[in-house]
Amino acid sequence: MRKILLAGAMALGCIASLCSLPAKAQGVSPNQMFGCNQSANYDASTSGATKLITGTSTKGIYVCGWNIMPGGTVSVQFVYGTQVTNPCDTGQTAITPAFQLTAQIGEIDHLPVYTGIKPVPTGKDVCILTNAGTAVQAILYYTQF
Repeated sequence: MRKILLAGAMALGCIASLCSLPAKAQGVSPNQMFGCNQSANYDASTSGATKLITGTSTKGIYVCGWNIMPGGTVSVQFVYGTQVTNPCDTGQTAITPAFQLTAQIGEIDHLPVYTGIKPVPTGKDVCILTNAGTAVQAILYYTQF
C-alpha cells in the first residue's frame, strides 16, 4: 500500500511540476524525477528482435515502463544494441529480464516518470525480443534526451 501511495504522490508531483526534463543530459541522476513523454508500439507475431526505438549519437534513452500482452506462450524481453545485419544484433544488452508469458496474461510496469531502469547509452537502438512467432502487443514508455 505504501508503494502505491508513493507512486501516486510521485505522479501528482510530476503533474504539478509538468514533469520538466533537465536542460542537459549530463549529470542526470537516476534519483531525479522527469517525465516520460514518448512511447513505441509493437503488434506482431515475429520471432527474434524488432527495433522499437532508433538511438542517436547525442541522446540517451530512459525507459519508464511497458505493457505487454501475449496471444500465446512466448518469452518477451526488451534489449538494446546496434544493427549490423539484424536489429540489436551487436552488443545486445538486456534492459529487462526475459518475461515468460502465457496467453492473455501480460506484464505491466509503468509510471509516468522515470524510475531508475538503467539508461540506454547514446547510439544504441531499443528492440523487443521474442522467442516464438506468437502474437504480442506491447507498448514501451520512454523519454530521450
